Order: sequence, then structure tokens, then C-alpha cells
Amino acid sequence: MYRPIKGEVVDGVVESVNELGIIVDCGPLKRVFVSQSALPENMVYKSGIDGQNSRVYIDVKSQQQIIQNTQVRLRLRGVNNETLSAVAEMSSDFFGHQFHFYKPYSQIFHDTLGFT
Repeated sequence: MYRPIKGEVVDGVVESVNELGIIVDCGPLKRVFVSQSALPENMVYKSGIDGQNSRVYIDVKSQQQIIQNTQVRLRLRGVNNETLSAVAEMSSDFFGHQFHFYKPYSQIFHDTLGFT
């Protein structure tokens, strides 16, 4: 049985975005809430980008976007083991938008040693 603990680092996929923050699906943890204040400080909420009904958090420096289905890394700050829900943060280094999830270990090994 999976029992998440406070301080654990998890990867997940953004389920929804709104002005209060984001909801992330982290496998067994179906509803992990990250409030706007727990996002990186450069993130700004915008809606209706490109004339659509999309909702997005944009990093004003790097222009990275957090939208629905974005893969993210976060740290759990509070956990409810009965409902498997949690509250988390992404404001520390190495958290937030992730580009290379689930890269096989063999591929990392080959990349590190320079095999082609």
C-alpha cells in the first residue's frame, strides 16, 4: 500500500489550471493541489491566451508554460492518507515544469558515457 509522506518529491501531470493554483495527478495521489503562492515566484496566471478559453501559468523570464497535461515535479507539504490527496509546492530549485520524465536508466547510462 502506498502511503505518501510529507516532504516526499513526486512527479505528476497537471489535471487542471485555475487562478487559485493547479491540480496535479501523481499516480495514486489523484488530487494534489499546488496554490498560486507555492508556484515559482516568476509564474503569472493568464486565461484566454490566443483567443481561446485556455488557462495557463507562464514564467515571465523563461516563457515556460504550465497548462493541462504538463509534466511537473513537486514536493508534498501536507498529506491526507485516507483520501490520498495532498497539498504541495513547486517553488524550490529543480521543481516545476519537467522536460525529460521517465527516461529509461539504460538511456541515461548511454548518454552519460557518450554511446551512440
